[in-house]
Amino acid sequence: MRRRCSLLAVLVLICALSGLASSADEQLGHGFHTKHVVEASSTAFEAVAHYEVLYFKTQRLGYVGERFISPSGRFALFEGMGKLLLFDSRSGKTEDVTDGKFAVPAAAKWQPGSVLVKYYENHPPSKIKLPR
Repeated sequence: MRRRCSLLAVLVLICALSGLASSADEQLGHGFHTKHVVEASSTAFEAVAHYEVLYFKTQRLGYVGERFISPSGRFALFEGMGKLLLFDSRSGKTEDVTDGKFAVPAAAKWQPGSVLVKYYENHPPSKIKLPR
């Protein structure tokens, strides 16, 4: 009986620990979505790490902070791993469009042929040319 109880306790513990790895989707439109991932981590604060991962349909674009989807749905501009990145859904390619020293983007204004990016920190706005 004691052995069954300890086996049950181990199974409960495994289930509880596996519950630390969970995720939830946020639909952004045009096939873009983020997945919020919470994982057990030996290096994160309180042993739990939180991540946002950006996807276009099933294509994983990477870890993201701020993100902006163009009104047409063709482009995604996002901050990832200390860079400002532009994804083109037509080509399936991601390009580093960081303008000088990296700063966290606060807003993106989509215009024909370009996107104007404003930042939180002391960084002048960037005008990024979009692929044709």
